[in-house]
Amino acid sequence: SKQCGLLLTRPWRWHDGMQLLLVMGSFFAAMILVAQIMDRCCIILSDNAERALMLLETVLMQVVAIAAIEHLRRRHRQTHMECFSKPLPSLARTLGTGVVFYLAMMPPIIAAALGSNLVLRFFNIPGESQDMLRGFADPAAPLWFRGYLIILAVVFAPIVEELIFRGIALPIAARRSSPVTAVVVVSLLFALVHGHLPALAPLFTVGVCLSLGYICSGSVIVPMTMHALFNGINLMLFYLCYDAITPL
Repeated sequence: SKQCGLLLTRPWRWHDGMQLLLVMGSFFAAMILVAQIMDRCCIILSDNAERALMLLETVLMQVVAIAAIEHLRRRHRQTHMECFSKPLPSLARTLGTGVVFYLAMMPPIIAAALGSNLVLRFFNIPGESQDMLRGFADPAAPLWFRGYLIILAVVFAPIVEELIFRGIALPIAARRSSPVTAVVVVSLLFALVHGHLPALAPLFTVGVCLSLGYICSGSVIVPMTMHALFNGINLMLFYLCYDAITPL
């Protein structure tokens, strides 16, 4: 209960979440509008041009998200530590805690993935991989594109997604409900945002484990480490085996 109580010490309120949602929603709406304009104008890009456009969009998304979070933090006039973490014994120890939690979360995630595959096969639902993963495994993909996807999966995505979902959304949800309900709701949103129905159950399980890692450690660096390890290792496995749990 003491660890759960740390969530309530964070400065975030529901209006912070609404403003962040508005900013990110506006960004996604702008991307959809650009795609529709290109489609109506019959603009056809080469494969490398499409990859460059995807790189630009994802970089801009990370920049917009970080800028919005930093704006909210400055408005509360609190430090990053006050907003996202309790005092750390040391960075090395915190990273080590993240590694331990990563190892602990793998059995339930594997179980969820196996169960999900059984359900998909029973209902004859194709379990396709995400387009980004298929692009990474494409032999024609240039080295710069693969390198960027690795950086995105191991650095950008863990930092931005954990700040949003565990760092901000989880404390907001905990203020308005029980810790259990908050974890379930935020983890479900985390899974849905990825927009990949075949991986919904495993992604939900990942979200629960990341939330528990944040609650138990009190530091958002722990779920960031877990997230980075999960994405990086599974991206490597996908490239080598073409059959791994979908990175986030």
